[in-house]
Amino acid sequence: MRDDLVERTIAHHPALAEILKDTRQGGTITSKALDMLLQAAYLPRPVPKRSQPIAQWFRPKTVRSLREEGIQTLDELVALINRRGPGWWRSIPVR
Repeated sequence: MRDDLVERTIAHHPALAEILKDTRQGGTITSKALDMLLQAAYLPRPVPKRSQPIAQWFRPKTVRSLREEGIQTLDELVALINRRGPGWWRSIPVR
């Protein structure tokens, strides 16, 4: 539940990612981070927008791989998928 709230908070307020990064996966929760997470419980689930950076929606390992392909935004990812078709992901090395 905590990780879901962290992701929801970051999706609504990407600038808070740095503050909340240590709260994922069992990290220490500061009182400031806890306040943000409690507020996030009342926020609706965010809806992706094509102009948003991929880092806002994917984990860092995935973002690194996509950036190596020149993908920075969700719109660029959709274009890549449409261009390559099914199996678009096979040519992207995972590091």
